[in-house]
Amino acid sequence: MEVFEESGLQATVPQIAERADMGKATVYRSYPAKEDVVAAVARHRLAELDRVTAPALQQAGAARAFDTYVILLFENLARDRLLCETLAEGPSAGCTGPLLDRLTALMNEAKAADRVRPDASPLDLRVVLCGMCLQPIKLEERDPALWRRYGELTLRALRP
Repeated sequence: MEVFEESGLQATVPQIAERADMGKATVYRSYPAKEDVVAAVARHRLAELDRVTAPALQQAGAARAFDTYVILLFENLARDRLLCETLAEGPSAGCTGPLLDRLTALMNEAKAADRVRPDASPLDLRVVLCGMCLQPIKLEERDPALWRRYGELTLRALRP
């Protein structure tokens, strides 16, 4: 997981095997293709994200849950290049569909509370959110405060 967090989709099976102190054949026995490793790691990180965000979402209430989730998501993306890149790939990545579905549902609740512009669509959300997270990744920016700021800018872009 560390290799993917650091290198994202550019990580290689040999790098993973070396970090785990095992041969790459051992990795391939459990995961026949690199995509299988990517999917397993992304699913693990998404489950961890759900675990971390659940208490905050319960306290936030429906009207503020979207804001809370986006900020927590950006704080987590600051240290996880793989999750960033798979999120940007969207449903085609095969494992971030539930995350995008959750974000869309939370956005729709925020729309009903007049906290998100009424014409905002799931595509708008994906473009703004993923666009906002890809550039810091390319610049290798890891400062959580800066990522939080980009989360706030994402929310502002979607305000009525």
